[in-house]
Amino acid sequence: MTTHRILRVLALALALAVPATIVGALPAYAADHFVVDNDGLTLRDTSGGTPVFTGNMESWHDGSNVRATITGTFSGVGNFDVTYVFSDNVTQTGSVTLYSGTKSVPSTSVLGKSVVRATIRYTPYADSNCPLGTWFNPGTNQCDASAPPTARTQTMYVGDSPDSHGACDQLDNDEMNLQQTGFATFFGNVTYGCTSDGHVTASVHGSLYWTSQTLGSTGRVIAVFSYSDHKDTVEVSRQFVTPTAQSATVSIGSLASNNVRAVKVTVRADDVDGPSAGNKFGDA
Repeated sequence: MTTHRILRVLALALALAVPATIVGALPAYAADHFVVDNDGLTLRDTSGGTPVFTGNMESWHDGSNVRATITGTFSGVGNFDVTYVFSDNVTQTGSVTLYSGTKSVPSTSVLGKSVVRATIRYTPYADSNCPLGTWFNPGTNQCDASAPPTARTQTMYVGDSPDSHGACDQLDNDEMNLQQTGFATFFGNVTYGCTSDGHVTASVHGSLYWTSQTLGSTGRVIAVFSYSDHKDTVEVSRQFVTPTAQSATVSIGSLASNNVRAVKVTVRADDVDGPSAGNKFGDA
């Protein structure tokens, strides 16, 4: 099979690896391209060897789901494999086989599913001449029963580790520390994650303290969640501090039925807004 035909097969495999029933009618705002993360990719036969694949993975949000696009140049002799893992733990796979020369490798995750991580892997053709469970070591010219070189595999998260776990429990995490004279002090985080059906969510959580310089009768945290459909929701923390109850653990969550793009957090004293800061989903 020619490499040109193999690449056409890869495109078909990536399109058909996930059941077609997941690609339903999507909202009008789904034709979007909000960049979440962008990271370089490199695979080698051995840790000190010449790269056999160099490229990039861009994570992006199309208005409804987190997608991933891998591009690069493959020059190895063997197989280049891509595996996308989605929010519901379903996977999508594709493969390119090359015996000589170089080839451009374009690959995008399927429409209608949210990616949380992706793995690329190089398997040299020489390994097929070794017994199952071993690999061909070019340094010794023998089959090796030890673990294959880690340089042959790379896993990329949506968002960057350690802020991302490459899973729905945490795709991004940003510190949010707010202090200003006259207001309560907030030390916390904004954590982005996802639901099993792929919606991007966010939560604001941390500790709120009444200080000797805090004015008024109550201190609260306000969170504004901005979504991919260009709507906002304003959530007020149920937890608050007063001169007699001077600490509180704050937790505020976004709507689970929409997709968060950004969060703004503000500390409020009675009806007066004080220090605030915002961030967006991802590391782009």
